[in-house]
Amino acid sequence: WVPGETLFGIEEACERATIIQVLLSDAAQIECWPRIKKYLTPGKALYFSHGFAITYKERTNIIPPADVDVILVAPKGSGTSLRRMFLQGRGLNSSYAIFQDATGRAWDRVIALGIGVGSGYLFETTFKKEVYSDLTGERGTLMGAIQGLLLAQYETLRENGHEPSEAFNETVEEFTQSLLPMVGKNGMDWMYANCSTTAQRGALDWMGPFHDAIKPVMEKLYNSVATGNSTQSSRRSTTAKCGVPAKPFASSAPRTTDTVKTTFRPRAVTTNTLIRRPFRACGLFLCVITGLPSEHNKWYPMFPSLYWIIMRNVTGF
Repeated sequence: WVPGETLFGIEEACERATIIQVLLSDAAQIECWPRIKKYLTPGKALYFSHGFAITYKERTNIIPPADVDVILVAPKGSGTSLRRMFLQGRGLNSSYAIFQDATGRAWDRVIALGIGVGSGYLFETTFKKEVYSDLTGERGTLMGAIQGLLLAQYETLRENGHEPSEAFNETVEEFTQSLLPMVGKNGMDWMYANCSTTAQRGALDWMGPFHDAIKPVMEKLYNSVATGNSTQSSRRSTTAKCGVPAKPFASSAPRTTDTVKTTFRPRAVTTNTLIRRPFRACGLFLCVITGLPSEHNKWYPMFPSLYWIIMRNVTGF
């Protein structure tokens, strides 16, 4: 970015732009709206990546003038994931929506921008459906529910005498490193097919009780999003200034949990093992070579034992 050429302050950028992309946090959008609105001259387009500001416009007071296009492209993932995949020549799926078509060109604009940001697939929605589904997903299976589920299982294992490393690996490590990649690659059925019949039977037996326990919570969650109650708590907990990145008010909480702290131990063991493995391989090779019985090697029975003594003391194996 070059200041004065490709990088501008908020107001100068809005004045120059024909399409104003509002990619600030939800709280910062409310703070910055008065500075943005005055540059929304007839024929311009106002672009969002999330339906929050428009869907809850009675609370955000973000009400665009009638003579501009209002469009949305919402990538289904974080901004960091979108950028990383774009550089890899891949793309996240994105939804798109048109709230207001003042120029008759809103569809052309939104599709062009959807392709431009690197969307792998575009599907149509509305501002309201986008924000309802997005907030439900974030509070549900994408973040809130999955953290609660993993924590509940981890705590149960720990309370029943399992060591932190075992509880972590059976709760988090196998889930993220083994099973989820299989689901992402070929779907849930394929993941099931690649697990033992004992695992399959147990999962099918317990899927029902989990569904029945979770469904009422999901319905309560969706209702809190639809009524706006959930958004009110987010706004109260978040502070933002125009042009300044919002401070993640909750980001420190999960980092202090025993579950997350435990991740460092298995990772460290894995790293050290990878470092030591070449030495171990070389040692085994020497063991085999020097330990081969022959008429010229009367000491061969000693070498394997000697190797293990040295390796245990030097590397910890």
